[in-house]
Amino acid sequence: MPRDTMNIRLSQHERDQITARAKADGETKVTSWARDALLAAARRQPLMSGQELETLAEAVEQLRAIGVNLNQLVRRSNMDTAERLWDADAVASLLAAIGDARNRILDITRRQDFSGS
Repeated sequence: MPRDTMNIRLSQHERDQITARAKADGETKVTSWARDALLAAARRQPLMSGQELETLAEAVEQLRAIGVNLNQLVRRSNMDTAERLWDADAVASLLAAIGDARNRILDITRRQDFSGS
């Protein structure tokens, strides 16, 4: 598909900010990063680095595993009511893992800013 050119005016400060963010995200071509950022903003999608995507994928996998563990606890408790199945330490551990995964996701999503600031 043929490509077209779009020219935008930036202050030196704005250009420096864009260049710094592109380099921080590991992009060697600032124009490629800027194009991706513009398209992400137009689509109202986050622009994430490979490391951020990897962190999100890990957090989602942790939440999936926690869900499996909770489901097993609930299933077992429905089958065996005579025995205490809710180990307080296990529940506390699961809750801590949920909080950790949530914080990792929030940390990444808070860095996404399309407000123009």
